[in-house]
Amino acid sequence: MVEEIKERMVFCCSGNFRLGLGHLARCSILAEFLALKGSTYAIKPDPVAENYLRGKAQSYHLLPPGFSESEEAEYLIMAAAELETKTVVLDRKDNSREYVESLKAAGLFVVDLEDRGPGRDFADILIDPHILPGTTEAIYPGSAFCGFGPDWSILHPLYTRLHKRAMLTIRNRLEARPVSEIVISCGGSDPAGLANRLLKALDRRSETFRITVVAGAGARQAYPDCQNHPVRNLHGLNSLVRTLYQSDLAFVSGGITMFESLCLGVPTVVVPQHEEQYHNAAKLASQEALLLTPPPGDEAFEIGLEVVLEELLHDGNLRLKLSRKGWSMVDGGGLERLKRAMAHTDMKALSS
Repeated sequence: MVEEIKERMVFCCSGNFRLGLGHLARCSILAEFLALKGSTYAIKPDPVAENYLRGKAQSYHLLPPGFSESEEAEYLIMAAAELETKTVVLDRKDNSREYVESLKAAGLFVVDLEDRGPGRDFADILIDPHILPGTTEAIYPGSAFCGFGPDWSILHPLYTRLHKRAMLTIRNRLEARPVSEIVISCGGSDPAGLANRLLKALDRRSETFRITVVAGAGARQAYPDCQNHPVRNLHGLNSLVRTLYQSDLAFVSGGITMFESLCLGVPTVVVPQHEEQYHNAAKLASQEALLLTPPPGDEAFEIGLEVVLEELLHDGNLRLKLSRKGWSMVDGGGLERLKRAMAHTDMKALSS
């Protein structure tokens, strides 16, 4: 274990009904286990994001509507000065070079998460679990320390502990009996209504199993009961870890929950909310760590879902193969890796 970073931090992150709450959830983990109390968030005005942070009793500031990137950067610089911190965590997409350079020019240490914009080349640390090491995508021309690959996904420390236990139960859980527990979790808001579509598909199956639907804090849909299978509805859980750990099969979107499920060795099907999640999950599907349906707008979605269900419900060896591969790719140690990277990179910056 690396000693806690003794500093407040400013987190600038995206979150709304369309994007979901994954960015906010990840920053909440970092704030709890990486930073001192009193750290703050800067978010764009959105009731879903505000309710999420308010429910966690965390401090946040609303960025004024219509702010340009340069104005937003100035806002972060002022927020950092008020907190007397030098660390800014960016969990927003496609940062420009000018945006990140202005933060650096103000003497700030920039941790950049999943950024595909040109600003990523000027951060101090760049973390992206969706980039597989050794691929052309991992070629990086900038100066940041890079943490690429699924093991850099930021998960709650409890996943690290349960990861070590999971392999002991994987064979028993998968080979000794058919699927009996299925969990559905389609992100913090489920804008595409995927949970309902999954429930309808599962209700057509003749096998015997129970279904748990976990609705995120921003989900607005009501979930109907199945006629053929008992359904349990859970809403706004603080953690999915217990539900996932007790499941034989998980249907998730392509965000943080995807990595959580793989970390626990649960056979996982990604049902992507949008094209970006599809492309991210496809990289792991190519490694045989999970199965993937077409995006919900694709006309092949329903057929693809039926094929996946047929395969997984009847093939215990396939479930075992997915379980082992996913478990081997995500150990849950991303938070500790980031702590070490911050300690090393920060010391190096101070001594240069």
